[in-house]
Amino acid sequence: MKKFKLYFNNIKSLYYICLLIIIFVIYDAFTGTYIILKYNYEERMEKNAGFCDKQGYGFIKFIDKNYKKKINENIPVLTFADSPNAAGYFFDTKKKNSKDYLILLSVSDEIFFEKYFRNYKVIEKKYNCYLIKKND
Repeated sequence: MKKFKLYFNNIKSLYYICLLIIIFVIYDAFTGTYIILKYNYEERMEKNAGFCDKQGYGFIKFIDKNYKKKINENIPVLTFADSPNAAGYFFDTKKKNSKDYLILLSVSDEIFFEKYFRNYKVIEKKYNCYLIKKND
């Protein structure tokens, strides 16, 4: 009887292990764990939310990192892509919103830029993303 009980516990444990592996495979847990271990948070965010494409996380992060001391305000973000922007990641409730600076994401045509934003000067440009400032 003891052998039967021991055998039954081993089969039950094997069943649970197989079920756990199947769940890991269905939810792609092995790949997710690999990505988390290989890439840091910033690289994963930029890969998923884009630099100048998708939500523009990389460009907004670049502006926040390089112009934080000079521009101590929340910079409004306009995106011309079909996805929302990532400005919420960098919004600080203790800062006021800027009326002079503006971030444009996925602006594809310079004629469009010159037509609608001619009262602004370009501070930073990467690919099709701009940081612009209103002319004085």
